[in-house]
Amino acid sequence: MIGNIKSKNQGFTVIEALISAGMFIIIFVLIVDLAVIFTRHPEKIIRKKQIEIELSYAVEKISQKIRTSEIDYSKYSSPLVNPATTLHLINDIDGEIAITQTGTTLTMNSDNLTSDKVVIDAGQLHFFVNPTTDPFCDSYTTGSYIVCSSNAQPLVTISLLAHHVDDAATTINLQTTISSRVYER
Repeated sequence: MIGNIKSKNQGFTVIEALISAGMFIIIFVLIVDLAVIFTRHPEKIIRKKQIEIELSYAVEKISQKIRTSEIDYSKYSSPLVNPATTLHLINDIDGEIAITQTGTTLTMNSDNLTSDKVVIDAGQLHFFVNPTTDPFCDSYTTGSYIVCSSNAQPLVTISLLAHHVDDAATTINLQTTISSRVYER
């Protein structure tokens, strides 16, 4: 009468049910975490790209002014102490140009070069000017020219640290060197 014997194991025990429910919860939590990570990652990339685009525009505008202008050494102590927090330029078209940090934005003569989405970190905008004395110091005195202490082409190195207004962890550290194309010798 083998066919008439009924098995007593017709269901799950409490431990088996708890283990399977625990495994289901762990897998569900991992799937939700991965979904959150993959949806937030593009936002971080978009923020970083926005910072790159704005800083690229700002550096290009500054580069144009540096290339077509002279460094206004008269606005600095002599010799100039690096790093400077404001870059003073002068040219025939625009006159005096001051590039500095105003609040959290980069400005050129009170015109914002960056939007309110990009934050220039406080105290992290630096201009390194080389040479530190005016290389175009020809001044006619007592019938002869004064010999300049430097015969170098003016260079400006810009260094700054910026982040997105919504995410302080999304930062960009930028450094570039630009030479002036104005040479008076």
